[in-house]
Amino acid sequence: MKKSNYFIVVFCLLILGFTSCVIREPEDKSTLTKGGYQLFTRFEADISEQTRLFDKVLFLDKYINTPDSLKARFHNEYFDIYTLRFKQNICNFVNLNNDTVYKVITDLHSIHATGAEWLIKSSNQTYLKVTCLQKNKWQLSVFKTHMTYSYYLNKSNLELTCTDTIAPALYQNANFEITGNAELIEDNYASPVVINYLIEEPLKHNNTSVLFKDGLVTITANDSVHNRTATTEARYINAISPSVEIKFNGVTSTYGSSDVYSFNYDY
Repeated sequence: MKKSNYFIVVFCLLILGFTSCVIREPEDKSTLTKGGYQLFTRFEADISEQTRLFDKVLFLDKYINTPDSLKARFHNEYFDIYTLRFKQNICNFVNLNNDTVYKVITDLHSIHATGAEWLIKSSNQTYLKVTCLQKNKWQLSVFKTHMTYSYYLNKSNLELTCTDTIAPALYQNANFEITGNAELIEDNYASPVVINYLIEEPLKHNNTSVLFKDGLVTITANDSVHNRTATTEARYINAISPSVEIKFNGVTSTYGSSDVYSFNYDY
């Protein structure tokens, strides 16, 4: 899954969007749901990053358990932009500039073994712990901080299940369902905003695509300094052209794939 590291949402736009009760001029539905759509894109960026990191854990496990005679071929196909440097139970993903982009710490058990716990850390200070709960089912727990434009904290608890009757050996072109919740806190040193999201109906996802399909999530933003709260519902629609339905302040708009998936992805 090639998904973005999308970090900071400009919350003044959100607050302006979801606190105004007076329509001063005629607006179409997409304008009226703009604040809800901004919340949705924040959720989408967060969960996309987690599933992208989860992919790296699965692929690294497969690489470790690949016979030595096939390792070079596997590396060239799935890790060609990185050099993998191992030291005991630690693997560093090093790029062409000799920078460590990801660090994976294993517990020396396959990530498919019940109870196994792996930790992956990205260069943007995201820490994702992957725990195998049972066959084809994992818990994703993330903690991250950023000290850049603003302070950013993320805590989440997701469960991801491979729903294929026979799971692909590499978990490539595999189908997953995602459930759970998260809390995001962003602070521009003046007005901290807390965003909570809850997956009400499992998100369905194929890991060869950047898209999610089906599923319902409720996203709430709270600005305690200004005593403002906003809630939006986002429902993924599994159609020929993937889209999402945003319900915000009693108004519903549908955004197509060109709107929803407009940001860049990296692997």
